[in-house]
Amino acid sequence: MDKATLTQLAEESALDLTTISRNVKQLIELGWVDVLPGERDKREKVLSLNEVGRGVIKKAMPHWRKAQKRVEAHMKQFLKMPTAERLLEALETLQKVSA
Repeated sequence: MDKATLTQLAEESALDLTTISRNVKQLIELGWVDVLPGERDKREKVLSLNEVGRGVIKKAMPHWRKAQKRVEAHMKQFLKMPTAERLLEALETLQKVSA
């Protein structure tokens, strides 16, 4: 997505509009996202990641990939166990990782 409205971001991420608005506001304040009025409806906000934001993403990607590999490694452990136990342990691990 090159540009998106708040509504489009909410739909794409399966989050409610209030959550998206609050999070995007922080990104705007940090100077990572630019806001323009909509073409058809000037009240609508069209968002785009700017150069600073793209730089932040570029720096973060190696860390994201490392974290993703760790989660995947933990998930592989659960594939060798009985299903119910495996799912419960996977959920517990996800809760710990997100805390």
